[in-house]
Amino acid sequence: MSRFLAGGYFYESKHILGQWMMSEKLDGMSAFWDGGYSRGMILSNVPFANLNKVKNIDIECTGLWSRMGKVIHAPDWFLDKMPPFAVTGELYAGKGKFQTTMSIVRKNEPGEEWECISYNVFDAPNRMVFSERAIRVANGQYWVIPEMSFLAEKFCLDGGRLLPWETVYSMLNGLPVIDNIRIDSGTNLWKRRDTVIKKGGEGIVLKHSQWVWSPERSKQIFKMKGILDCHVEVTGKTEGKGRNKGKVGAWIVRDIETGVAFKVNARGDTDRESNRIGETVRVLFRELTDAGVPKDGRIV
Repeated sequence: MSRFLAGGYFYESKHILGQWMMSEKLDGMSAFWDGGYSRGMILSNVPFANLNKVKNIDIECTGLWSRMGKVIHAPDWFLDKMPPFAVTGELYAGKGKFQTTMSIVRKNEPGEEWECISYNVFDAPNRMVFSERAIRVANGQYWVIPEMSFLAEKFCLDGGRLLPWETVYSMLNGLPVIDNIRIDSGTNLWKRRDTVIKKGGEGIVLKHSQWVWSPERSKQIFKMKGILDCHVEVTGKTEGKGRNKGKVGAWIVRDIETGVAFKVNARGDTDRESNRIGETVRVLFRELTDAGVPKDGRIV
């Protein structure tokens, strides 16, 4: 499934860094604000809305979208604080509160709990977000974004022209901004990452200073996150879907130390066709959820 917002790859030491910027990676939900263009519109009338697997295409839009082009139902008082131009950012409840954030922002009926959510800006897209392109979504279907230069001219900063960050900052109506720090080849990135993680953060993001925003994964964006591990016993499995039907979709495992049970997605045909039940294996994961469950785990 392709993404609506920009994405990056995991950083490896073989990558050479030159004119790059560094920022803390927030553990929240990425979201796109279209400048207010679609606020109050019916979903089926929005040209760039992703209608795939949507039960109700007659819902009212808010102007705030998930990375997959789904409506985020934020309250009016929250939307009133957003700027009159398109930005991308992170809906965030604080360090270590990923599950809290997701449980709040995914509700169809927003409530008072949105008071603990902030929208942290990390980019102001240019007109490329509105260029004609087909993005593949689930079930082999394609989500087409039509040419909408009129929208770029009205809802992107200065008609879509890239502006200095200082200019963007001054137009954000006090919204928090994710700071970008310039780095060079001598910067100890791993040390910077570890410092952020020790303070409860998720890691850091690297972006090339000349990167031009587009709604796709880019080799000019890299993520550096922490890696944790645990030993688990494989107790069961679930069946895969689609082309993996009849094979293993995920392994059901139990942490030997904590007793916590969770699922780990199977990877590759060899793993999907094997029988790991009863084995003790090592799982790498990024962090623990609020409930103490390893997140983004993989068997090694």
